[in-house]
Amino acid sequence: MRTITVNVYEFQELPLETQRKVLEEMSNDSSLCEWALDDGIRSLKAYCEHFGVTLKDWSIGAYCHSYAITDAENHHFRGLKLKDCDKELMPTGFCIDWNFFSQFYDEFQRSGNAKLAFEHGLACGVEAIVRDCESCFEEDSLIATIEANEYEFLEDGTLA
Repeated sequence: MRTITVNVYEFQELPLETQRKVLEEMSNDSSLCEWALDDGIRSLKAYCEHFGVTLKDWSIGAYCHSYAITDAENHHFRGLKLKDCDKELMPTGFCIDWNFFSQFYDEFQRSGNAKLAFEHGLACGVEAIVRDCESCFEEDSLIATIEANEYEFLEDGTLA
């Protein structure tokens, strides 16, 4: 029998070059933003459902062309009045809800055109989802993820 001793390091104990390697490898892991994307898509669907609009297709992610296509037409908004709208509606409880509904409300108040306001809210919400996903790959967020999960590493930066 033999005993092998392996040194395990916290992120901040690694040499700077190894820290950069760890961050680079993590920044290529698309699973880092899955929770943000999943919650954002739930907000997107809730926004569309609120107005009886069908979300037909979407592609949303970090660092790529993102879009959402709906069947929104004027009849979805016929008779809608600003006083019947809630600027702070949060149907899923995720922060991105606010981007959809507050932008809808502000544009509807400004223009009086509910369909235009819906499209504006849709674009702002999709943009917020993209920003949320992209922020997961920023250095500060990566380090926060490492610290929150108490990851430990071997000397070469491999996850222990």
